Amino acid sequence: MQNLTISTSVRAELVATFVAHLRVPPSDVTGTEPGSVYYAYDPQSGRYWAIARFVPAATDPLRVQVNFQDGGNIGPFWRLAAGLWHIGIAGIPPICGELRFFPARVLIAWSIPGHSPIC
Repeated sequence: MQNLTISTSVRAELVATFVAHLRVPPSDVTGTEPGSVYYAYDPQSGRYWAIARFVPAATDPLRVQVNFQDGGNIGPFWRLAAGLWHIGIAGIPPICGELRFFPARVLIAWSIPGHSPIC
């Protein structure tokens, strides 16, 4: 398991995937929340994994801002080496969605607890 530093281009790919998933204009998402992006490579599965929290634009309509609440701003992602990013749903509470989406070894690499009493 390799915890990776995310590049500007990979971060932009995650933003683009998140925007496409929400079906909103790119201008509705200003980027990722500082310190919220985790990125890793799992040689056992041959997959790259990422998670990020996204920030809505201050000028977004109320319906878009509401969609960013309660974990709606969280994107869990995976992809094969040169493939496209796939996005999952974080759910409520978000930690439960993360536990179902990511392999335990990925969560360990990111120092995210692999269990929660609320899930």
